[in-house]
Amino acid sequence: MSGSGWIAVTLAVFSVLLLPALGILVRGAVKWTRTEDKLGDLVGDVRELITDKDRAHGEMLEQMRLDREATNTRLRYLEEFWIDRGRQGYRR
Repeated sequence: MSGSGWIAVTLAVFSVLLLPALGILVRGAVKWTRTEDKLGDLVGDVRELITDKDRAHGEMLEQMRLDREATNTRLRYLEEFWIDRGRQGYRR
């Protein structure tokens, strides 16, 4: 092959194989960057969800503690009332 033949073959290989491969690589890099951005947003959303759930569970536990204290107070009142009634009935 002559010098111009090699140049033609080289240009043909470059235009047929390398340029499309380069285009595919660039598109892949762009898509990967978008995927990383979406993944970063997803991680932030999950962190926010976990924070909200932790806060909600904390509030639920606090409400349960308050309910338990109120129930304990009512039960103590009822026990003391019936104990006093029993003592009064026993003395009679």
